[in-house]
Amino acid sequence: MASPIITVNPCRAMMDEQVSITVSHLIPNQPITLLGTITDERNITWTSYAHYRADERGFVHVMTHESLGGTYHGVEPMGLFWSLQANRDNERLRWRDIDKPLVFHIKGYPEFLQGPPKDLDPLAMTTMERWYLGTSTSWEEVKTGRIRGKLFTPNGPGPYPAIIDLYGGGGTYDYRAALLASHRYVTLSLLHVHFEDIGYDGADLDYFEEAIDYLSRHPKVNRDCIAMYGISGGAMRALEVATETTRQIKCVVCINTSYLKYIDMVIRFALHAPDLFGEAKEKTWNSTLAHVFTITDEDIKNDGVVKVHKLECPLLIVVGSDDQVYHSDEHATKIKTHMERAGKGHLCRVLRFPKAGHLLEPPFTPHHYSSPISVSMDKAHGIENTPQNKTLYPMLIWGGEVVHHAKAQERAWKAILHFLETNLRQPVPMEGSRDTLATAKL
Repeated sequence: MASPIITVNPCRAMMDEQVSITVSHLIPNQPITLLGTITDERNITWTSYAHYRADERGFVHVMTHESLGGTYHGVEPMGLFWSLQANRDNERLRWRDIDKPLVFHIKGYPEFLQGPPKDLDPLAMTTMERWYLGTSTSWEEVKTGRIRGKLFTPNGPGPYPAIIDLYGGGGTYDYRAALLASHRYVTLSLLHVHFEDIGYDGADLDYFEEAIDYLSRHPKVNRDCIAMYGISGGAMRALEVATETTRQIKCVVCINTSYLKYIDMVIRFALHAPDLFGEAKEKTWNSTLAHVFTITDEDIKNDGVVKVHKLECPLLIVVGSDDQVYHSDEHATKIKTHMERAGKGHLCRVLRFPKAGHLLEPPFTPHHYSSPISVSMDKAHGIENTPQNKTLYPMLIWGGEVVHHAKAQERAWKAILHFLETNLRQPVPMEGSRDTLATAKL
């Protein structure tokens, strides 16, 4: 009898692409544990595993067969990917070097195991690559005028629709922008807070308009089709800029956003800093921020919220109903209500996912219930009695339950791509793989 073989198709895939995993040449009805592992850029190992039983022909088809136990249960074609768990608590998988793939190792063991074995050889093994950056995409650093970031461009003459991609907090995470570019969008991953001379109060409107103008002049960009896309604090900025700018924004995607103005959020954060980040709590704080960002009638009266009634383009709000940072479900309801009162309710769609948390990332990536954040308190806050000129590392709860969050990420990504296609161009069906561009369908 031939030795067992694990086959992954395709073996080089985009991060948002579903793959097929098959084990062949097993004994009929044989129990097997499939073990998946990756090692991230910080040398942290992430592991998942699942129990399967071969069919009467000696095959396991992960696409259609049921996992009987492990880090996930039931028929879950991509369970080995989204159920990955770090070998230490409260970690978050963020891939910075998008020129390299995440190398995923899959091993099969001849019994039901409860995690990686120490002294047992696998029956079979294979390796696959998962990419954020497609072969038909290039990127460059952007240092033009005041704007800073990375620009991801599909190969070919264009013109293409463009997206300004914003994350919350300091720094940029370029993996989502790279993935969006693989769907034929020129995507600018834009720094907008806590860099060079810009503090935690964030960049001003002129900065964002400079970024919009930069994209409008780019030879590969359709200047009439520019969108803004953000998560968390980045979503707040995307919403605020789209309502205040005189430039044309074609549509906006906000993932777990607040209705507060960004500067008001920063001030609240700083005012609560002594309680949230006391000396004894610097490494151990483990709470939610949602109560800090509750909106009151006083906030609305005092101009502390975004003027969403001024928005003139379609808005998609994606909500994880267990978001423990903003209680974004409540904020989305207020945004929708105010747009309806302005006669613009038809422009706003709210997509809610029960039991999903704050960090709704591209599909098939691990869920993170909590992880440390880096908070550099500086005088840019302008608030007395805050910890000044020091970096704190509180443990922040993001929320969400693993299975529900994984399903939400997959469905939300498809809905977002559909929204972008609908508002930026007509959908064009294409194959999805590392070597071809992809357009998701609902």
